[in-house]
Amino acid sequence: MKNKEIVKALNDIEELFKNRRQLKQNNPSMENLPVDINLKIIKNKKSLEAAYDVYDVVRKEIMTQIAGISTENMEALTEDEKERIKSTNRQIGELLEAENTINVEMIDETDIERSNMDIEELAALSFMINLKTGVCEKQV
Repeated sequence: MKNKEIVKALNDIEELFKNRRQLKQNNPSMENLPVDINLKIIKNKKSLEAAYDVYDVVRKEIMTQIAGISTENMEALTEDEKERIKSTNRQIGELLEAENTINVEMIDETDIERSNMDIEELAALSFMINLKTGVCEKQV
């Protein structure tokens, strides 16, 4: 996974947890996700957080290059400051595109069928969904 995918997946998982807590408060009889699916989500979250921690250390190091530079008025900056901002943006872009090897616990069609996840929740977990692909041809 690329660092940008890790950041997105972590944000999506946090949003999923937040939304499920709110739904549960409004509807206490709402079923929880099956335990094994919850466990897979939590394991994946921990793996993603470990990779994010490494990314964040490097990101913070890169950002020190522009510490103290205000980007509110770009025209008031010196050429050196503008170059440092440009370099920092390029480095952050490269960092976001960097690949990581992460063991992702997958869920499949049967897991989805027995859960009560809605489309937004499925979208949030799309990085861990393993669907059997079958091509269906239709003749017209």
